[in-house]
Amino acid sequence: MPTLVQDIIDQAYGLSSKNRPGAIANEGTELVRVVYRALRKAFSEGKKHNRNFYGKKADVAFDAGVGGWARPDEAEMIVRIQTPALAEVVVVPINQRDVEAGGRKAVYEWGQVFFPGGNAGDPTNEVLTFFYSGQPRALTNVSGDPAGTLDPLWPEQFNDILILEVARYLARKDGRANELAVMDSELDEWYGLYRDFLQCSTGNLVKGYDHAGNVHTSQVVPA
Repeated sequence: MPTLVQDIIDQAYGLSSKNRPGAIANEGTELVRVVYRALRKAFSEGKKHNRNFYGKKADVAFDAGVGGWARPDEAEMIVRIQTPALAEVVVVPINQRDVEAGGRKAVYEWGQVFFPGGNAGDPTNEVLTFFYSGQPRALTNVSGDPAGTLDPLWPEQFNDILILEVARYLARKDGRANELAVMDSELDEWYGLYRDFLQCSTGNLVKGYDHAGNVHTSQVVPA
């Protein structure tokens, strides 16, 4: 049975006899945001260890108004772009737009929009499919589907991560600093298990290339 936000909140209350349901924090707004933020944090951590695990995709139409394809709102990390004919579209730097001239189809990203590379054969106005490590769907209620139900991609065996995040929030707000050290230690242990699971979740992957598994990002690394 899918986990409700209310399930997470109720179990968080149970971690301390000093919790007073409905008195320390408003469940329908405040604690829903806490659960969602904890889930966003877990999904964001997930992309660092297994970019396929929270994989989602979207067909994006060319926007003539801006001259390109808008980055999908829920994308944490773009993993692949392809044409309707399944041809890969690579992303090149804005100052190296010709790096794939005569080779693979290319676009460049600027201001969260992907623009045609400008070389012969590059995509122009077709629909492109974006594959990406995604964010969890929004939570706005303590129950109901989908507004109050955890994203179906979330592995529920790690619900303790969310429960502990809510319990920590309640303890901090109620001035119970003595409880935080124990909760922090437990949370660290659960995150360790979570990372191990993500890194080893599929061990029989067969590759024809890219064996190193390096991920190239737009991060600026100091010299």
